Amino acid sequence: MSSEKFLAKFFEKLTKEDFKKDPFLLAFYKFFKKSKSQDLFRCYIDYVVRNREFTDANERIIALNELYDEIRNDILYKDENASTDVEFISTKERKETMDRQHVKVAKSKKVSATNSLPVQNGPVKVNKAKALRVLSTFIKQSSIITYEDPNEISNEQDEKFRDDTQANIIDEIVNRDGRELPIPQKDIEFGKRSDMMNIWRDTEAKCQKLCEEPKLDALISKLFFIDTKQLEQRPNNITSVEMEEVKELLPVESFVHGYSKQKYNTIVKLTNTIPIDEAVFRAKQKIKTLYICAGSQMVQGGNADQGIDVQESMLYMTSTYSVGISKGLHTYPLSIDQVLICQNVLVFKDTKYQELPMNKYQRIAVMCCPNQWRPKLINPKFTDVSTEEPKTYLYDTKTTFKSIANYKTIAKSFANALETALFFGYDTIVLDDRAIEDNLVPSHSMAKMMQEVLKVYSGRFREVIIAANKAASFNVFRHYFSV
Repeated sequence: MSSEKFLAKFFEKLTKEDFKKDPFLLAFYKFFKKSKSQDLFRCYIDYVVRNREFTDANERIIALNELYDEIRNDILYKDENASTDVEFISTKERKETMDRQHVKVAKSKKVSATNSLPVQNGPVKVNKAKALRVLSTFIKQSSIITYEDPNEISNEQDEKFRDDTQANIIDEIVNRDGRELPIPQKDIEFGKRSDMMNIWRDTEAKCQKLCEEPKLDALISKLFFIDTKQLEQRPNNITSVEMEEVKELLPVESFVHGYSKQKYNTIVKLTNTIPIDEAVFRAKQKIKTLYICAGSQMVQGGNADQGIDVQESMLYMTSTYSVGISKGLHTYPLSIDQVLICQNVLVFKDTKYQELPMNKYQRIAVMCCPNQWRPKLINPKFTDVSTEEPKTYLYDTKTTFKSIANYKTIAKSFANALETALFFGYDTIVLDDRAIEDNLVPSHSMAKMMQEVLKVYSGRFREVIIAANKAASFNVFRHYFSV
């Protein structure tokens, strides 16, 4: 069977549900529905080659046959543990890599004279989950556009000329002018982002592995999209937000309150620790706890998967949080009164990003509860606070919201979030510093607001932990809360 026929038969067995678990596959499937094409396989191939240019029909046919072989090879023969990361490489490099892969396969297996692929005796067994990951990877790769001049030919003489030119320039600077070459400075920030992205790729791969178990996948991917303004009157019943474009991923659900009638001597504790550590610690003690994370209002995860250090980053790097939150892709940007709740986040790495033994995995509940993003601020010391370094003005005692209405809106939304936690039966909560630096909000105003709102909720919570892991915010919050 040719690679083309093999893939066509495989696509015939795929259902709509198969495309929902991966954002790239889901994006393609939406494209397929809009295109009104009747052939899922042909539509996929057209989608994958959308950024490639062909000089004529014959070149396209040859390229497609190579693509069919490559996809089939990866589905049937590629090592599951092999890296599938997308690399930014040239077309020439990609072809050379493919040629090496084909040679390697040909050496290890008998090769068919018709299509240069290993001979498959008997029925072909396909790992569906693996195959879908392969299809997703090819979509990722197709998003990379390379711009190469087909007439440009680089040879050894060109390389030697460039090296000699570089050497002459250095000689001119050092030996003739007597100047010193600058010492190359390592881009520390870029290095950090690169390290974080490597950690993320490892975490993402482990999440995908966990999702291969259908029952576990159903649990960790469960997401509730809630408008907290419903909770202002302490209702007995609420419903999740209805959105036509995401109703299949986030169907409307109804909830009955889980309010505790117990009165507590509420403990409010400030710690200089990482919020997720506090949530995991209480999970070990079998205490029902909700981590209210000041996640991004504008974009899913605050681009934590791009190596950006934001409030949600630790959740992305250590747990299955991304699996659930990915279902809410189309809910962004969130309003200040909208939250996303993942009740079954599985933490399988410590905060140093080391994988834990399976018997030490912990399940925590997380509410993504955004703070207002970049409100207008004032400070008599500065004419324009937007031009100052964040730590210069965000932590200054005189920096406040430009509008008192802004302060009241944030306080109201925070109170509604607390009410939501109680509605779902969480009498122990972990808070962060409300992402002061991520959202550029005034630290003293935030600490004061939290103090005032939490005072109103005294007696309704068993314990409130404010985990301000950054030294600057911790030093501010200690003026308002007991350490």
